[in-house]
Amino acid sequence: MVSWGRSFVVALKIFLVTLIWYIIGIVIAILPTIGVLSMISSSLLSGTTPDISTLQSTLLSSGVIITVTVLIGTFIAVIGAIATSVKFITDEAVEEIRRSGYGYRPQPTPTPPPY
Repeated sequence: MVSWGRSFVVALKIFLVTLIWYIIGIVIAILPTIGVLSMISSSLLSGTTPDISTLQSTLLSSGVIITVTVLIGTFIAVIGAIATSVKFITDEAVEEIRRSGYGYRPQPTPTPPPY
């Protein structure tokens, strides 16, 4: 049986690696958003009067880009967190089976029959 100390160590590993996945997902979602918003704000602050159709198409394409990158970032964060949990829990279960002695034991090779 797995000890409480070992369980908390595995839980801490899962927490830390999941946190890394969430940071990666947030970066993937936020960086394109910052780029799009800076592009829009620089075009609005340039001093020229923007054409309404150009402004509408820019805002629509920016909304699509932001939506797609947020979805991709969220997907990567969630799948990474699930994969982390599965990996560490499975590794600990296999290690516990090895320690307990109930794991795979290779069968001895049979001796050939005498001639």
